[in-house]
Amino acid sequence: MVGSNEAVTQTIETSPVTIRLRPLSAHFARVDATVDPATVLKLRQETLRHFRAFVQMPGFRRNTVPSEYIEENYRPQMHANILGFLLSHLVLNRIYTELEANKVLVVNVPRIAAMDITPTHHARFVFEVSTLPSPDISEWRQFVFKTPRRKNYKDLDKQVALFIKREQSILRRSKRHEVEENDWVRYRATMLDADDNQFMTECDVVMWTRITTRHIARPMALSFLGGKVGDTFITRDLAPVESLKDHVNNRFRYLITIEEITKGCSLSLEALRNTFKLRNRAGVHRKLIEIFSFRNDVSQRRAIIEEVFHLFFSKHRFQVPKHIVIRKQEDILQSLVDQPDYQVYRTQKDFMFQIEQLAEKQLREEILIDHLALTEGTTVTPRDIHNYLSLLNTERLKEFVYFKPALDALEDPSTPLHPTLLKRIVLREKTLNHIAHTLTR
Repeated sequence: MVGSNEAVTQTIETSPVTIRLRPLSAHFARVDATVDPATVLKLRQETLRHFRAFVQMPGFRRNTVPSEYIEENYRPQMHANILGFLLSHLVLNRIYTELEANKVLVVNVPRIAAMDITPTHHARFVFEVSTLPSPDISEWRQFVFKTPRRKNYKDLDKQVALFIKREQSILRRSKRHEVEENDWVRYRATMLDADDNQFMTECDVVMWTRITTRHIARPMALSFLGGKVGDTFITRDLAPVESLKDHVNNRFRYLITIEEITKGCSLSLEALRNTFKLRNRAGVHRKLIEIFSFRNDVSQRRAIIEEVFHLFFSKHRFQVPKHIVIRKQEDILQSLVDQPDYQVYRTQKDFMFQIEQLAEKQLREEILIDHLALTEGTTVTPRDIHNYLSLLNTERLKEFVYFKPALDALEDPSTPLHPTLLKRIVLREKTLNHIAHTLTR
């Protein structure tokens, strides 16, 4: 595994989930997660109540169909609901938390291979994960790095000054403590029982979502508008995480609590200073020059990052196994299917070759950054997540962001971001910024 070469099975018990990490080879491992019967039975009772509300049977009024009939005829659907709920609300989060705590870094997203409920009412989940040994890059601070030069347009500095002035004006007109169009909201979803009491709080799910009505807005998104931190509302419209859509199929009632608001309308000077360790306004100006200065359609910022990776890979070469590249290719292709130009892309003769090259490039960069994050002891705070999201507020600022969640989830207003997945992306971005800052000082 990245961060560990010892093929030793680890068993981690964190009620109500037990997790087993089993390395099967240098490049492959299995993660087993088991949820205890007490949690499964509690959820089973609530699922049974949910099914009774719509199941019809001759001779019985609504909500009076016997439990035995529902258990016998709807068991597969009930189990699918229970497993989907546990996967989305409990298991995935625990797996990422324990992998991080045990310094086990995996390549690609863990893939669900199997899940079922046993006769003893245990819920079992099996994940397949791709792994790699860590490259040794301990001497990177001694690398000699030459920063790509900025383009010396005469009015470049004026453009930056006008950009700052305009963005600050937009920020002043915004309602700082209310949810508005394009804002990012972190919310907690707690399942409710028949009497609207909070139920199974150990399965609370915390998500980030962007609020927009430009497209067909979900009712839940509209409920956030005008809200403040601490405000609550009840909904059944809890959109699943993109990677879990095939596994989640329930309409339980949830209490939604707004926990944090990140303004999504303009540049945040504070976020920019914190992200790039800038001391004063002059530093902010110089940093913004990087996304205004372009040479051959490539910004100075992107050129710096590309040169950083080129320098590292010229010093340390390593290969990514073919099966890991294939997994990455599948993810990239999935992200392109819904793009308007997909049919045009796929008709190009070298389309699949380009996808393979892109997959290998992304994997090598992610492996390198994940390893450096571990060896440098980089951690992610809530403030780091706030700063990261603030850089996605305008097309210009997005030029600062190199790592993004898979499937371009940031662009889809109906897709919430699971905090564990978002945290992994922010960790990579923070590590990359730390490396670039160190090499360019």
